[in-house]
Amino acid sequence: MVTVDRDTPRYRDTQMNQDWIEQNRMQYKGRWIALKDGKLLADGPHIDEISQQLGDLRNTGIYVTAIY
Repeated sequence: MVTVDRDTPRYRDTQMNQDWIEQNRMQYKGRWIALKDGKLLADGPHIDEISQQLGDLRNTGIYVTAIY
């Protein structure tokens, strides 16, 4: 059995991002978004635009996804 420690920063960040998506999905439908700690950092029609706005995303903890 796998247990999840819900008190870890990574879990809280993931939960905040998922909550943000749930609340804002319709407004950003069809766009790419970048989130961190449940806050929108950037959005655009293509992932390349997110990279241009934020720079190198590796090892930043920024969550990038397309909203459908």
